[in-house]
Parts: sequence; structure tokens; C-alpha cells
Amino acid sequence: MRNMVKLKISSKMVLAFMGVSLAPLLCFGYIALDNLKAVRNYALKSTAFLGDVAVHESTDNLEKLGAEIIKQKAVAVAGQVGIYIKAHPRMTLADLRADKTFHGIAVQQVGETGYTAIVDASRFVIVVHEFPAYEGKDLTGLKTRLPSFWAVIEPSAGGKSSSGSYDWVEPNGSISRKYAFIAPINAVTADGKRGLTLWATT
Repeated sequence: MRNMVKLKISSKMVLAFMGVSLAPLLCFGYIALDNLKAVRNYALKSTAFLGDVAVHESTDNLEKLGAEIIKQKAVAVAGQVGIYIKAHPRMTLADLRADKTFHGIAVQQVGETGYTAIVDASRFVIVVHEFPAYEGKDLTGLKTRLPSFWAVIEPSAGGKSSSGSYDWVEPNGSISRKYAFIAPINAVTADGKRGLTLWATT
């Protein structure tokens, strides 16, 4: 009987000891699981953040690459136009505007939807354009209507380089965001016209 009582006491003690021992283990296990959830959430947030940063950096790099390609196109076409004007020293600006070969050199494709055009930056008038209806258009009227456009064109006054993004009104009345690089055309026409610039725009 004593042995039975001892055995019962021992069993109770063992169970109590196990209960006391298991309680911290369960607490530690709960804390560990909770921390694992926090670590997982942190990892997910970090991954999302890094993904957003990567996309943003890729977008920035793509925009910089696009701007550089547009600049190279503007400078290249401005050089070609300058060579043509110098090779035809008797042609006035009106002669050049009517010359189909000159038009083909001056208006070239930029990317999928962009193009080049010539603007007289001494008066801000379009000289040659992909859409002939725009030729002869005075751009000074856009100073208040499209201030972002004016912020890009104004620094090119007299035939200087300029570049930037701007808003433009499409023929259907919608406004789209564009980017342009303006390169000077280093040539003078027979009638003394100087200050011409070559636009490459998206």
C-alpha cells in the first residue's frame, strides 16, 4: 500500500513537473510561431518593396535610354539637314520647304509613333512637319495654353538645344504627354534664315 501511495505521489509529481516543463515550451513555441509570421510578413513586404524599387529603377533607366535615343536622332537629323542646306546655297527657306527631298530628310520616324520636324526658333514657327497642315503654324500662341510645351521650346530661342517632357493637344482634342529633344541646325539659307532647330519628339 505504501508503495502504491509512493507510486501515486510520484506519478502526480511527474505529471506536475511535466506540466510545469511543458508550459514554457508551449509559450516558446507560440512566440516562435508568432515571430515566424512576423518574419514572413516582413520578408513579403521587403520583397514587394524591392520589386517596386526595381520596377521604378527600370522605368527610370528606360526613360533615360529613350531620352538618349531621341537626342541622338535629333542631332543626327539636324546634321543631315545642315549638310543639305549647305549643299544648296541658293535655296531659300521657301524653296527648301517645297523640296520633297529636303522634306524626306527633315521628317524621319522616331520610335513607333514619333517623328522629327523643323521649327524656326527665331519666330517659333513650324517650317517642316509630318503633317503639312501644321507647317507655318505660329507656336507662340501656346505659351499660356500649354505652359509645359512653352517651357521646352522657349530655351531653344535663336537656335539653341533644349529638351523635356510636355503636354500636346492631339488633332482629336485629347492631350498627350510627349518628350522632345531640340537640336540646332548649323546652316543658313540663301535668304539669310538662321536659328532653325530640329525637333525629335515621341
